[in-house]
Amino acid sequence: MEDTERDDIGNGENTDADTNGAHNENSTEITKHTEKDGPMTVIKEEEEERPFTSNKRLPSQNGRPSFLRTPGGDPSADDRSHFNENNEKNIQNQNGKADILITELREEDNEKESKSDTESDIDEQEISLRNVAPYEPPDDDDDDGWDTDLEIEEDSKTPHDPTYRTQYTKLCEQLGVVPVSYFTRHMVDKVIIMRSHGLGVQGTRAIARVLRDVISLEKLDLEGNWMEGEGGKALSKTLEENEYIHDVSMAKNKLGSQGAYYVAKMLLVNTNLRKLNISGNEFQNKDAAGLADAMEKNTTLRELNLSHNFFGEEAGEVLGPAIGANEYLDVLDLSWNNIRRRGAVAVAKGLAENVILKTCNLSWNGFGPEGGAAIADAIANNSSLLELDISGNRLTCDVAVKIGKALKKNETLTVLKMGNNPISTSGCIAIVTDLSNSEGSVLSHIDLSEIPVEFEFLKIVEELKQKRKIEILHGPILSSGNTAEDIGKRAVDPRRKKDPLLVLQEHVVINDSRLVSMLQKYDVDHSLSVSADDFVAVLEELQVPFDRKQLQLIVDKLDKTENGRINYGKFVENASRATPQVPVV
Repeated sequence: MEDTERDDIGNGENTDADTNGAHNENSTEITKHTEKDGPMTVIKEEEEERPFTSNKRLPSQNGRPSFLRTPGGDPSADDRSHFNENNEKNIQNQNGKADILITELREEDNEKESKSDTESDIDEQEISLRNVAPYEPPDDDDDDGWDTDLEIEEDSKTPHDPTYRTQYTKLCEQLGVVPVSYFTRHMVDKVIIMRSHGLGVQGTRAIARVLRDVISLEKLDLEGNWMEGEGGKALSKTLEENEYIHDVSMAKNKLGSQGAYYVAKMLLVNTNLRKLNISGNEFQNKDAAGLADAMEKNTTLRELNLSHNFFGEEAGEVLGPAIGANEYLDVLDLSWNNIRRRGAVAVAKGLAENVILKTCNLSWNGFGPEGGAAIADAIANNSSLLELDISGNRLTCDVAVKIGKALKKNETLTVLKMGNNPISTSGCIAIVTDLSNSEGSVLSHIDLSEIPVEFEFLKIVEELKQKRKIEILHGPILSSGNTAEDIGKRAVDPRRKKDPLLVLQEHVVINDSRLVSMLQKYDVDHSLSVSADDFVAVLEELQVPFDRKQLQLIVDKLDKTENGRINYGKFVENASRATPQVPVV
């Protein structure tokens, strides 16, 4: 066989193919590569001595595999080792399947590699199984040796590049991707934000390999880069080794079950991460087991975002106990999943048992009445939570009544968001009434957005605001209410919402009913009419929030006879008619 030459990945040098001795005609070519020596040589060994087994797990050496299998005939785009095609020798397996090219590392490392394989197998079982089976990597999944084909051998004549740009460029060349200019400029910054850069699997691998050695980075945001499970695996392995990054976002990257597995495994060993966003990654019920185990065992993570995934009832049953057992998380986001029925009850029960959590977002899960009742119990029993979001959970009026009673017992909650729930006006009244009668509640903000209310609710709110400082958001104002008995009654015409006369009516009904008695003082002849100046004086005395232009507009509308006098009897009749008769729950 003729001598051949092969380019080395690390430094591009060539070497003689027959430097290791004579070749036998019946032998098979195997590429031998040593990490320190750099050059590759082609030697021959007997096929019987090293048979190829298709289902054999690839060994690894301190995080690097000793064998790299690639198609011998036509290298795929995903495996870019830049070997010289003229020097590749195909090895046909015993079953006559696809040709395989085997790259071998140093033989003296085989003993270490075998030990590493055993440890890796044990590590893969560290994530406990719960009610559902988590993702399990295939037998030939090369966990510890993920970046073996991405090793960069620095030329002794080339000085070390502290900016890591040289290393990153070489890695991109190996993987066949274009270097990201933004990353090249900022890879040694404290904060890197690279959202929607289209990295893909290979681009993520290159970045992850470089960041393994960077010690300046503290925050990394790679949201929306389509890294998928393989990219999530590479970045998770980096986070296992990098001891400086404490804020990471891998949101909207389609990590799937494979990514969830390696993220959970990373959380079992990482001791530096404080904030992790893995929302919008299509995690399913079966992925909750590993993440729940990580939540229980990780002692450093403070903020975890699991929103916008595919978690359902089964996932809620698994995550609930983990929430209750966790003693370190300050912020948890489970919004925009599908956690209902027993799952919702389990999550609420975990929230009641938790003694550390400060902020929890459970919105848009569809808890329903059953989950809502459990949330009410959690509010009554939790003594650490400061902010709770349960918007969009199909909570009913009965649930609102229970939450109102729970708020009377709670002495820590300051923000409650429960908008977009069909609790009706009666439910809103129940909540604000209990708050008004509560002495221990410290609630300062309540969000009832998109829930229609009426005047009786607004009147109670004004009374509550007189007692303490509180901000209450609500939906549109109805003239008749929106209880079951009020369905079909006419509401306020949206076109009249800014009508000064209507605003005055609302102000009188809600804030001050003294208008009539004060006007009567100016009505000396008891004709139920006063002069325009007297009417304006009364409004100013009542501190109605109008400017002069608005007051004049009201006077013009009420002075229908244009004689300079205002018939307040008709006005009082209109205001009385606008007052809804809704019982206070």
